Amino acid sequence: MTIRTPLIWAQDHTKILITVKVQDLVDEQIEIQPNFLKIQGKTTNPNQEYSLDLELFNEIDPNDKETKYFKLGGYIKINLRKRDSTIWWPRLAKTQQKLHYVQVDWARWVDSDDESECDDGSFEMPNLTDQDLTDPGDYNEEEED
Repeated sequence: MTIRTPLIWAQDHTKILITVKVQDLVDEQIEIQPNFLKIQGKTTNPNQEYSLDLELFNEIDPNDKETKYFKLGGYIKINLRKRDSTIWWPRLAKTQQKLHYVQVDWARWVDSDDESECDDGSFEMPNLTDQDLTDPGDYNEEEED
């Protein structure tokens, strides 16, 4: 059975920021093209695999040093550098059809007129040898005391 990978996204003038939730992902293949993002992989369950094929709203620069990704626990964090920083994306995908697996990451969203007042929300590649990766937490839920 193929599972569509749920994701959340945000943007600023120069970047698209994506977090993809993938539980038990192994053998992942991530392809970033100027107009396309593809993620495939298997899970520890031999009957399940993940698949995401997304035509992007506009072009990104896959060769820019800010275009990068890393896997952290049950998530893949992706930074995509916009090719044209003057274009504000009204949605992540080129299609105007509602994609049920794509949601806005309001915690990292920067409004076009408020950008100068906010942190850009991008990430630095972690030093994985110094981090405890056993409990990454859920990206959109807060812990209760």
